[in-house]
Amino acid sequence: MSKIKIFSLILVSVLIMTGCSSGNGKVDSNSEKISSEEASKKKTNSLDKKEYDKPVYEDDKVKIVLKSIGKAPEGKYVFNAVDLMFEVENKLEEDIALQVESLSVDGKMVDASNVVSSTNIQAKKMADAYISISDEHGYEIPKINKDIEVNFNLFSWDNDDLSYGFKGKTELD
Repeated sequence: MSKIKIFSLILVSVLIMTGCSSGNGKVDSNSEKISSEEASKKKTNSLDKKEYDKPVYEDDKVKIVLKSIGKAPEGKYVFNAVDLMFEVENKLEEDIALQVESLSVDGKMVDASNVVSSTNIQAKKMADAYISISDEHGYEIPKINKDIEVNFNLFSWDNDDLSYGFKGKTELD
């Protein structure tokens, strides 16, 4: 009796799966529309990104260069965001962490609750560090046209004596 139940269950499953497909070999126009919209979003995201090679800060411990500003890729964050990408060179013989204390865009402070950035960089290595500005809490993401000014905090998780803040600034084209 159990063999009959199993066979019936398999038969019903096959019939249900067969009944769900259109079977005509044509692509559903709704699927085409969704794929087209997704491709458009990806294209827009890549077009919104602007490349730079602008020095922001350099001393005997670290070198920071602005590499790009652009809309964050869809799905990277829960909220819409703009990413500022920096290339950071750790000149020290020990690992460091780099965090953002505050950010100013075109002379106006950005609400700290909408700014996220923290990057760990191994000794004598380079890393891409991102500052993300989100529209969380109903905040409007600012247009970035003239300049950016960042108050950074550099420290070591392993060395309590290595901790200092500094200001980096760059003019945009």
